[in-house]
Amino acid sequence: MEEDTMLLIFSDLKQAGQIYWMKPGQVHSWYFAPETDGYVLNFNEVFITSICHNPHFIYDFPMFNGIAAAEQLAPETFKNIRLLLEAIHAEYVQQGKEYKNDLIRAMLVQLLIRIARVVSKPAQEGLSANNHAWLRSFNKLIEEHYRKRRRPKDYADMMHITPNYLNSICNITTGNLPAN
Repeated sequence: MEEDTMLLIFSDLKQAGQIYWMKPGQVHSWYFAPETDGYVLNFNEVFITSICHNPHFIYDFPMFNGIAAAEQLAPETFKNIRLLLEAIHAEYVQQGKEYKNDLIRAMLVQLLIRIARVVSKPAQEGLSANNHAWLRSFNKLIEEHYRKRRRPKDYADMMHITPNYLNSICNITTGNLPAN
């Protein structure tokens, strides 16, 4: 696959069926105990959006727009997702297979849809379509300008809204303020 900039982590971190993900732009390091079993999927935005017309497709999934960070899967859901992850891994390790990346992309989209269907509904409360659009714009601006612009006021100005309104949107949708 291409250079990793977006992360989705699936692992039996504490108990079977636990899934953890990171939205684009987050950077972390991990330490896994030797007995840890699971999968780590790294992919960038271009890898997944190259098969669809919407360049911001990835942000339509609740796990990548700042709403949620982890989920405990029901046993049947865990079984289905694990089978899909095993299929992705099997395709990834194949050498010289025609359309390899395309098949991985298709399975990855299926995986993301299955995960999005089970993301906690309480985590999505308060996220109107309008707030979702504002949050997406804010996250995109951060990705583009984080090295030069640090203050929430700068981003509010670029979005043509007040800093207080940006604070409100972030607080309602993520539980955090823009400075966090």
